[in-house]
Amino acid sequence: MLTGKKLDWNTMPPLFGVEYLRKDVLKEQIGRNTLYELVRQESFPARKLGSKIVIHRDGLRKWLDELFDLNGDA
Repeated sequence: MLTGKKLDWNTMPPLFGVEYLRKDVLKEQIGRNTLYELVRQESFPARKLGSKIVIHRDGLRKWLDELFDLNGDA
């Protein structure tokens, strides 16, 4: 379970890589291979730019909200 300070979306960069997500956001609580499997899912807000995978901050927030039904739509 993730613990510690509450995530401040406003201080996160608008675009970031997988390692930033793993180390700075998830605090290494998910393994690298598992995270790459997640990032490869079509519904996950990541795109490949050249050889890098980039994740969109606002897309990640929306994806998490929908995943955990934080909008109360279901």
